[in-house]
Amino acid sequence: LAQGWTSGCERCHIPTSWDGAGFVHPWPLTGAHAAADCAACHAGDVYAGTPTECVACHLDDYQSAVDPDHVGLG
Repeated sequence: LAQGWTSGCERCHIPTSWDGAGFVHPWPLTGAHAAADCAACHAGDVYAGTPTECVACHLDDYQSAVDPDHVGLG
């Protein structure tokens, strides 16, 4: 890949766990993030510039939440 990254995630990550990963992510990969496929966040094997703000991936969830009404409550 252009930045020298491998397309084989298992070269840096232990396939059954994020523990012992060879790359430090900007937030802990816990809960649903720990179970997510790499391509869910790194589409097309693009690693540089991947958004780290929650809203980048979860804006639709935020806007559609009704209990509590996230948008209405600010």
